[in-house]
Amino acid sequence: YSKVAYHPVKSFVPVSAVSLETLALLVNPAVPAKTAAELVKLVQANPGKYNYASGNTGGIAYGGHFKNEHKLDMTHVPYKSVPPGLADLLSGHVQIMVADVPASLAMIRAGKVRPVGVPAAKRYVLLPEVPTFAESGLATPPVMDGWWALVAPAGTPDAILDRLNKEVVKVLETEAVKTRLLQSGIVPTPSTRREATDYQKDQLQVWTKMVKDLNLKLSSGTYGSTFFMLTGFHGLHVTLGTIMLAIIWFRCAKGHFSKDNHFGFEAVAWYWHFVDVVWLGLFLFVYVL
Repeated sequence: YSKVAYHPVKSFVPVSAVSLETLALLVNPAVPAKTAAELVKLVQANPGKYNYASGNTGGIAYGGHFKNEHKLDMTHVPYKSVPPGLADLLSGHVQIMVADVPASLAMIRAGKVRPVGVPAAKRYVLLPEVPTFAESGLATPPVMDGWWALVAPAGTPDAILDRLNKEVVKVLETEAVKTRLLQSGIVPTPSTRREATDYQKDQLQVWTKMVKDLNLKLSSGTYGSTFFMLTGFHGLHVTLGTIMLAIIWFRCAKGHFSKDNHFGFEAVAWYWHFVDVVWLGLFLFVYVL
């Protein structure tokens, strides 16, 4: 964005990191390279032969950095999302892709696409058999993982922030929550307030440089405006549903609902289903009909 109505650091104060997902460098099984270093040598030996796909900001950034860092002559094929890019990777229309692990994990485990490396300092917990770039002899790229954090408005009292941090960390450390997140391909990352703040500032520096180096810009056209309107609507309904769920949980804790009274939770579930249908209808109307 050239202009935003808030400052990513000054307008908010981090409460805790929540979770992260990393990306993996994937190839079609017909590509002979087995590691990231072998892939670099293969592409360098065959300039202009290979295409690489991306389906989100992380894929664009990591793919662009990989291409520029190793001076590779390959064509970038951007997709609107990760699934269609993976479909073309599977079919061989593109041979290489940088994709986030949650979206590609099922295809990786089924052997339909092959990961040749993870661009991280250490092996990813959900892909322990896949070597890092450094293990294959390449430099570790800047950290550009997808991540989530809980933030509050700037000026929120420390006592409230400390309490929120304590409760968030407690929830993220429960076995049920950790198991569910990991099943979704996402790694829980509870943290202190200071750790979350430092990570946010570091990521702002990394992405500022990456945006400038790759000359990344958000389109201001109809597609971009409508897309962010729809995703903003979806994000709003998730926020409202979460607030409703928190209120019901609080009332349960205070004894306002019995353990056998599930009406509040069913109401939230129906609310989410209803708005999901509305969001899907809007998406289809704009992009398909």
